[in-house]
Order: sequence, then C-alpha cells, then structure tokens
Amino acid sequence: MTNAAKFPPPSRFATAFFYLTFLFIFSGALNYGVTRYFWAAPFAMYAVRYASQNFESRRPLVGVLFFIAS
Repeated sequence: MTNAAKFPPPSRFATAFFYLTFLFIFSGALNYGVTRYFWAAPFAMYAVRYASQNFESRRPLVGVLFFIAS
C-alpha cells in the first residue's frame, strides 16, 4: 500500500486571495467597457487552479466554474 504525497496546506495569503478573486471576477463580469471580462480572466484562472489543487472534493471546483459561467 502506498501513501499518496500530500501537499502542504495553502498559506493564509493564498486562501484570502482565493476569496478575493470572486470580487474581481464579479466586477469584471459587470464591466461593460471595451475590455469586458478580459481583466477578470487571470483571477478566474487562479481560482480554478486553487480549487483544483487545494480541495479534495470537486464541489468547490464545480462551484467556481459555475460562478465564472454565470
């Protein structure tokens, strides 16, 4: 039986930034200017990456993807 390598828990900054990305994604979705959603895309990618790496369940990842799509 082999033990899977566990990643260290994320820092508090990374966790706080993850929750802050929802604000940036939401504000980018409300931007009706020339750039529209463009400036929110890096934050969306960070949120997807964080959710896929730091949660054992896939529910947070699905929630992030649903939030981005809506």
